[in-house]
Amino acid sequence: LYGTNVKNHYVYDMYDDLHGMTGDSVTLCYADLDTMHLMAAIDPRWDKVFENMLDIVSGGYISDAFPLYKGSFSYTSKEYSDGDISMVQSALTALSLARIGECPKRALDYLKGCIKSGAVYGTYHQDGTRVDDTESTAVYAILAMIAEAVRDDEMYKLCIDRMNQFQVTDRTSEVYGAFANA
Repeated sequence: LYGTNVKNHYVYDMYDDLHGMTGDSVTLCYADLDTMHLMAAIDPRWDKVFENMLDIVSGGYISDAFPLYKGSFSYTSKEYSDGDISMVQSALTALSLARIGECPKRALDYLKGCIKSGAVYGTYHQDGTRVDDTESTAVYAILAMIAEAVRDDEMYKLCIDRMNQFQVTDRTSEVYGAFANA
């Protein structure tokens, strides 16, 4: 991994083996900061990678009004993506930060507030308005992992309870027991 997807102490999304080159960007949620920190204990080259990636990931914070994370960062343009926000990706980014104690309290409070008010949606515009009414059990599962990482029992229970509302309980269904929009 270090030999192919790390260049100048930064992690890149992909490596093209045929052409021997990396891509131009990193998807923020791919930067597993906790693992990089653990890797640094074995291989000190990861120390600088961890520091750099923490800066890149933290820099993807949208705003205090909408305290979530952009999707990716381009090393060439030095800019973060401008498109709609995938809650799966943003939540995974927040989880990576939460696992190392770096997720802003504002983000945690915002997410918990969304759950308490009824729903967290799959996609948002960067101004914080939702794109549609789609919810995902995957999002609630990731948010439960965030709650576990920061030891917020109330948030954890809210997430699990919301997930369970999407569980298929019809015993005649071929997807009985699964989580789906039935």
